[in-house]
Amino acid sequence: MKQLIEKLKQLKFPPFFSMVALSLALFPSLFYMGYFFNRMSTLDECQEELQRLVKKSEILKAKKEGEEHFLTKLQKADHYYVDKCLESQIFLSPELKKYQAALSYDPEDLWTKRRVEFLKEGGNTLRFSEQNLKTGQGFQEVEELLQKPVEMNLDDLKKLLANIEDVKIDPYVPEPNAPSLIIKKFELTKKKLKEQEEVYLINLQLIKREIAQ
Repeated sequence: MKQLIEKLKQLKFPPFFSMVALSLALFPSLFYMGYFFNRMSTLDECQEELQRLVKKSEILKAKKEGEEHFLTKLQKADHYYVDKCLESQIFLSPELKKYQAALSYDPEDLWTKRRVEFLKEGGNTLRFSEQNLKTGQGFQEVEELLQKPVEMNLDDLKKLLANIEDVKIDPYVPEPNAPSLIIKKFELTKKKLKEQEEVYLINLQLIKREIAQ
């Protein structure tokens, strides 16, 4: 290219003619450079589109796997899971044992006696009532409404949430064959007791989804 420019200078053409000749000489190079950059731009766009398609495919795959897992879970679900695994849970066992021991030394302590009766005789257990049953396309959904708040400690709460959410909350592992349970309402209030134990008053409402019976 440098030699071409030198030759044009030696021929002593008019400046305008020299500029036209130089432009024509450079045209192929400029054309291929423009073509190259255009192809590079197109390649970048293709790569970006390919990445979008791969990401979309991964999302769809994860969604499909989630749906299949959900259906498999519902097919194995125990219709009486709430009765067997939630309503059967015993709360505040350490406190109950402590108060029972205290009564052996002082049987006339009315507060302790009432507390033991409350914890032992079923006054502090989960009791749900079902309402708003909905069915459709082979599935059913019902709301599980807690009839009255229940007292529990932190370990009780972990175990309960592990069984509701169907996940491990150390050291508690959920019971098998759980239906799909969604917490619709959850209220937690710390309660002050005589001995200042860590006790919480829990009120909750669940949505249970399962295959229609």
